[in-house]
Amino acid sequence: MHPQRIILLLSALSCLVFSGCNSSKADLGEIGISLVDIKPGSGATAGETIVTLRFVNENIVPFGVNSSTHRLLLNGTLVGRAVNATPFGLAPMNMTTRDIILQVENPSALSQFGRSGRATAVTYQLENEIIAMRGDTRHRLRSKTSGPLSPADSGP
Repeated sequence: MHPQRIILLLSALSCLVFSGCNSSKADLGEIGISLVDIKPGSGATAGETIVTLRFVNENIVPFGVNSSTHRLLLNGTLVGRAVNATPFGLAPMNMTTRDIILQVENPSALSQFGRSGRATAVTYQLENEIIAMRGDTRHRLRSKTSGPLSPADSGP
């Protein structure tokens, strides 16, 4: 085989291999969600409380949240679920906080936080699902976050 044919064959194979690398679908980076505050008895109806969540867009493009759902655990015990049905946007490399109503499924876990959360740190875990639309395509982003919720973070 001649060297020119080998070079031509390698060039053709390279074009085939690398032609699929340039995709028009850009993957989203991380959308971080953390618990900022729990406000027991802050105007919500019986069986509800308000949680403040921080949403962080780590992408270099804006991101629109159509809705989100969250399961909250305190010290490993399920407290309840929160649903945010109000769409909002996140600017690139930016954050926002949202007050969301938490449907309390385990009032004893929340009342323990109300008593002991003021004096000691409590560990939270959030199981999150964000629904976002890109054109006609619906995307589900799932994540889990956890961390300490110190007494200074909680409301009065």
